[in-house]
Amino acid sequence: MLGTRTREQWIAQYAGSHRHPVNRACHTFDSNKSPQFIVLNAIGVPSQSGKFIAFTSDIGQSLGTDPKGVPRGDVFIVKAG
Repeated sequence: MLGTRTREQWIAQYAGSHRHPVNRACHTFDSNKSPQFIVLNAIGVPSQSGKFIAFTSDIGQSLGTDPKGVPRGDVFIVKAG
């Protein structure tokens, strides 16, 4: 992927070839401390219609814990646009 380029060169090339707007749908309020990959990264997925976005979050570790004492994550859906 990088080949002989540095990370910075690769990013500069990518940024130069991808000129599209970035739309923000919502804030995930994720603590970034979950041991679960999908919750740790607050991954969002658009609906097929593009009207909604589903994402995972632990909402700042405010959802309680699972039976093992690990902070819970959950799926949230927001209206896009």
